[in-house]
Amino acid sequence: MTTEDLNRKLLDKPFRPFRIKMTTGSTVDVLEPHYLMLGETTGIVAVEMAKDGDGNPIVKRWRTISLDHIVQYDDLDVESSEPKRRRK
Repeated sequence: MTTEDLNRKLLDKPFRPFRIKMTTGSTVDVLEPHYLMLGETTGIVAVEMAKDGDGNPIVKRWRTISLDHIVQYDDLDVESSEPKRRRK
């Protein structure tokens, strides 16, 4: 997998959460585009988030992944917090 592949996925409008599958069989979920930061050969994925005393998001746990070990990524079916529009 290349940084270009992942950047295209991160910049999709609207963003769709996705799961990264690694060669080890492990998976990492990317629920928000800013949860993944890319380098040339690695990525850092926020896997546990919290809020500080002022309510600002902070990363509690992260995982470093090798882009060479990504097998695939698949969209996740995550319920949106936005209200659904009714069809007329």
